[in-house]
Amino acid sequence: MTGYDYDPDITGIEINRGHATEVFPMLSGLPINRTWAGIMPFSMDGKPIIGKIPQFDNLFVVTGLASSGFGRGPMSGKLLADYIHTGHPSPVLAEADPARCVVFK
Repeated sequence: MTGYDYDPDITGIEINRGHATEVFPMLSGLPINRTWAGIMPFSMDGKPIIGKIPQFDNLFVVTGLASSGFGRGPMSGKLLADYIHTGHPSPVLAEADPARCVVFK
């Protein structure tokens, strides 16, 4: 099968429940009301890809945040918005430059 499976994995849910109840024992008797599944985009070197795509004037991306997207996403979006607005990337984006892994021929 190809593509993305949108059904949450019950085994993973139970593993995560076990981890959560180790920290918060009071959760053990509570039902799980809903679950969801999301993709975890990783880059080839494990670093985020944030910035302008080479050879395109108006193509910018924020991707490769993997499992930390909820935590790092808002600041990544702000850094990219500042880059687009000023035309200059923040120095903290140097290691996230898409040019390191995007090749067009």
